Amino acid sequence: MNSLLKKHYFWIINYITLFLSSLCYSYLTNISTKFYNNFITIGYILTLLAVFIVCFNRIKKEPVFNIDIRYYLPFILLMYLGIYLGVYLSSAAESVIWMPDSYRVHLPQSILFMKGINILRIPQHVDERFLFFHMISGVFFYLFGANIFVGGAVLFLGKILSAFVIYKLGARVFDKKVGIIALLIYSFMPTVLFHSIVFYKEVYVHLFVALIYYFSHRVLFKYQNKFLLPLLISLLLLFNERFYLASFFVITLFGLLLLSPKIPKTYRITLCSILGIFGLYILYLFFEDISHLDSWRRSYNGYSDINKRWNTEIPYPLAFIKILFTPFFTFNKFSLYDKFAYLGIWGTFFNQIIIFLMLGGLFKRIKKDLLLNLLMFFPLFCFLLLFAYVGPAQGRLRDSFLPVISIYAAYAAFFLFKRKKES
Repeated sequence: MNSLLKKHYFWIINYITLFLSSLCYSYLTNISTKFYNNFITIGYILTLLAVFIVCFNRIKKEPVFNIDIRYYLPFILLMYLGIYLGVYLSSAAESVIWMPDSYRVHLPQSILFMKGINILRIPQHVDERFLFFHMISGVFFYLFGANIFVGGAVLFLGKILSAFVIYKLGARVFDKKVGIIALLIYSFMPTVLFHSIVFYKEVYVHLFVALIYYFSHRVLFKYQNKFLLPLLISLLLLFNERFYLASFFVITLFGLLLLSPKIPKTYRITLCSILGIFGLYILYLFFEDISHLDSWRRSYNGYSDINKRWNTEIPYPLAFIKILFTPFFTFNKFSLYDKFAYLGIWGTFFNQIIIFLMLGGLFKRIKKDLLLNLLMFFPLFCFLLLFAYVGPAQGRLRDSFLPVISIYAAYAAFFLFKRKKES
């Protein structure tokens, strides 16, 4: 009985802490000057870190069969409720949530879909596509009105679904403990949290990437045919949101089918044919974009916070390292950003810790299951090769692979703790 009460108190205290800290952070950051935003943001990040450490210590001690995701998913809900309630109480401008890209692309396309305008029209420009993010936002806007709080509900839905799939993937590749820690990393990582609360499509990119990994594992390593259609649908959805990522997965899956001797011949031929057709379709649609990488490079390095000297003029190997670990802490960002964007400034240190842990997890596992690690990391490697040239400062795009980054970072964290305990 006492242990049950202690368990309930543990969760109640953490829930209240997370909700109140999110509320206070959001409210105070929207009524304060830039100078005080630094201390408010640092305080909130340290609170997230404290909750993470407390939960991490609990997970380590609990038997695997006691791990229950239902206790951890409410963290995401409480953070969203606290942050958006803080925005409401502070009477903040909608621009704290709706970023320039939101006004330029995502809001107009969502509202056009809501009104049923140009739905069947073939887009003449990449920004005229209706993404899945626009479709679901358009439906929510139609049902509940177009405002930042309804937009927040759309983002919350994508975030909690992504976290759930990351947990399922981590539990399948390693175990439930790794899955839960990966969920917490994904939920609490400050740089990703920023892109999860402003009106960007990132949470849905994370969702589709996580689904592709999950269904690929079921198809390639468990030979479960019933997951083939969901895999293809996930590839199509990611193709629409961020086409080059889908192409990296197609290349990876095609290669794994050829390399794996265990996959039945008929199964291999069928999958290779489907993926080959899909890959040719991507090449046909985006051949002009692919053949003009210099225009990509100019576009991705044309932002006001990007110093071309440290992006387009650095040696390629250094650019490769930069895209792996970006974003970095730089003082020029303080004059360019404010409010919630400070999460992306002060959170850079935690971002690099997670990347180091991911690399540690990969090196620990690389010899144990080569084909699995190829599935997990070859798409990320292809991305790094491309964006080391195209845009080495694009950390938001690199975080498209946060599902696998979180899982291997969580695995490394457990490995390090085990070694420390044994020593």
